[in-house]
Amino acid sequence: MVHEDATVIQAICREVSRSAPAASPGEVSRAWSSAFTALTVASHGPGFWLQRDLALVSLADTVRYYQSAADPAARLGMPVAWVNRQGRPAPEAGPRPTYEVADLGELLTLLDG
Repeated sequence: MVHEDATVIQAICREVSRSAPAASPGEVSRAWSSAFTALTVASHGPGFWLQRDLALVSLADTVRYYQSAADPAARLGMPVAWVNRQGRPAPEAGPRPTYEVADLGELLTLLDG
């Protein structure tokens, strides 16, 4: 993680803790840190991930673990695209999509801008 993210991560941990009263912000932070570390250890060689992606995935996993509605992608300013192949409503759990596309071709067009 980069230092600039520390404040945002602390805010997300507090937000998750408010929706999961059994967990203190410190417990949420430790759970996130464990998830981040596990992903980092596995992220080498062919399994390489960017650090920002590791942070977002580990935060999303932590949010799901505590069944919170916190949205780490939005807090980190990261756009999220949902590939909605079946035309269903967006899922309630997980990051809220910034973009919704019907297929990967549409996503590619979006990314090519």
